Amino acid sequence: SKLVLTVSCGLLLLGTVLLLFTERVNGGTFAPMTGGLRLLNAFFQSAAARSAGFNSVEVAAMTDGSLLVLIG
Repeated sequence: SKLVLTVSCGLLLLGTVLLLFTERVNGGTFAPMTGGLRLLNAFFQSAAARSAGFNSVEVAAMTDGSLLVLIG
């Protein structure tokens, strides 16, 4: 339904933005990547955490804030 699609898109967008913000300076995850690659990995990580369980970056290297985004 429209509500499900709206909430799903909102969660993906919010998760992507929060992951980009919290991991922007973390040398173990997104910091060494270029801008486009950061965006793609943040989007994939946000989507996969809720559905597939795959990882595009090392979860153990993520900050506590990012882990909270993935769990929430």
